[in-house]
Amino acid sequence: MNAKKEPVVKATPEYRYTLGPLKRFGNLWVSNWGVYDTGYTRYEMISLIGDNQAPDSTLFLPPSEFVK
Repeated sequence: MNAKKEPVVKATPEYRYTLGPLKRFGNLWVSNWGVYDTGYTRYEMISLIGDNQAPDSTLFLPPSEFVK
């Protein structure tokens, strides 16, 4: 929620979704829930584990079948 206690709305060219209030998981604060504007997809954050180490950069590479 923003400073006015309104849900935060995020948008990409394909999607528009609303995020609920923040919830604390250890030292991480994330949206406790989110829902797409269509209402078909909603999530609720149940647990979350963070790490202060940089992620393995290979996690962000596209699968080999998509590389030309």
